[in-house]
Amino acid sequence: MASNLEEIEKMIPKLSLEERVKLMRHLIDLFEEDSEFERTFPADYEQSWIETVKKRYLRYEKGETTAEPAKDVFKEARNRLK
Repeated sequence: MASNLEEIEKMIPKLSLEERVKLMRHLIDLFEEDSEFERTFPADYEQSWIETVKKRYLRYEKGETTAEPAKDVFKEARNRLK
């Protein structure tokens, strides 16, 4: 018998883009309300991520790294999660 999570995962691709965005926002809100999330990620995690993105962008601008289309990156990420 499939788990609830497996059933949900099968349903998500059938949702419209608008429904998937609403679901994503709802999940993010749940994470931000969860006290375990607060303990897992430091309060400054957002600032830390912004700094990381800036560093990566500067490396890209200097030609030290290349960019890949988002569709390729997401495809690779999905394949790794299988």
